[in-house]
Amino acid sequence: MWVCEQGGRQLHRLSALRVAKEVAPGPDEPCNGIALWDWQQVARAMRVATAGAFSDALATAEQAGCLVLIEAGLPVLDVPPLPPLPPLLLAIAAAIAQRNAA
Repeated sequence: MWVCEQGGRQLHRLSALRVAKEVAPGPDEPCNGIALWDWQQVARAMRVATAGAFSDALATAEQAGCLVLIEAGLPVLDVPPLPPLPPLLLAIAAAIAQRNAA
């Protein structure tokens, strides 16, 4: 997604599903007053591959003052086993599967 800020007047958004342009009827309309942002500071991203790097990234994220995405690179099968699903969720899944089979 990209954002184009034009002096607080217009906002253009592009996503994989649609392209939208939101513009009020006139340039001086109150709803055209989009706040000026430093879009590069809205979020930060880091990639880590070791436990030490992950600890460092968490410490950095605590001080960032913005949203931080930490991507942890793991080997394909290096994931702990998932806990068992609660009985209610299993019952719902079974009911949905039965309905879909009908």
